[in-house]
Amino acid sequence: MLNEAIYLNEKKSYQQCPKIIFEIKAYLKDNIESKIQIQDIANKFFMSRSELFYLFKKYAHTTIIDYLNTIRMKKAEELLADSRYTITEISQLVGYDSLQYFSRVFKKRNGCSPSEFRKQLIKRFQTFYIGKGGEIYENIKKYPTI
Repeated sequence: MLNEAIYLNEKKSYQQCPKIIFEIKAYLKDNIESKIQIQDIANKFFMSRSELFYLFKKYAHTTIIDYLNTIRMKKAEELLADSRYTITEISQLVGYDSLQYFSRVFKKRNGCSPSEFRKQLIKRFQTFYIGKGGEIYENIKKYPTI
């Protein structure tokens, strides 16, 4: 009888896991610029580190570390399109204390450094021109003279 009660209590708490995972993901996105510690997340959501790792992997189908790095890199990619920020500022805005570590993680994910990524973005945007009539020309050098 006691074992059944423990099982039912455990089963009930695991039924709410997808909601907790959604809340953890939202927390990570909202605090992307902060130095996020796994233990702090576990404490905030009233679970152990190992339980957090297990539940996140089971319901999010990725590790919490990989998820955090993914959302940080996606945000960094967005910020690299904005020339107001230096790469050092971007690394800090997405929660990295070390520019070198940020650059290493970025290069591993994207195959190029943050500065190379920014140059590719600039090059991509500079190769298109929209004419007065809304025509799109592939290369600025090829647009017709008016």
